[in-house]
Amino acid sequence: MKQSNVKRGYIKEYRVAKIYQKWGFMVERVKRTRFNFRDFFNKFDGMARKDRTLIFYQVKSNVVDKEVLDEIFQFSLPKNVYKVLWVWRPRKKKAIWERISIIQDCIFRDYVSQEGEIIKDEKIS
Repeated sequence: MKQSNVKRGYIKEYRVAKIYQKWGFMVERVKRTRFNFRDFFNKFDGMARKDRTLIFYQVKSNVVDKEVLDEIFQFSLPKNVYKVLWVWRPRKKKAIWERISIIQDCIFRDYVSQEGEIIKDEKIS
């Protein structure tokens, strides 16, 4: 039986939460109801906290609209709160996560395996 888009999205959000937990973060995901989606600030699927670091994250599949990236980038948060966009990149051999982190005015990109291992990282701007 084919999964619905909502179910596939839920599974991807769950996988990201598990990666954060593996890295030692406490994770809180949004509570979904059948007809009402409640994201944090109407932008983020979850938040992760470790020590004094707080991360709000959004999970996407394969394609990221420039509008979504701009909206997240322009959303103002305190200095010790980070915004992260996780993009599921299916591949023929092994699918990976592309993680775009917005820390103050800098954008970083790295690639994370399904198991949570960082493969490659770079600063975009």
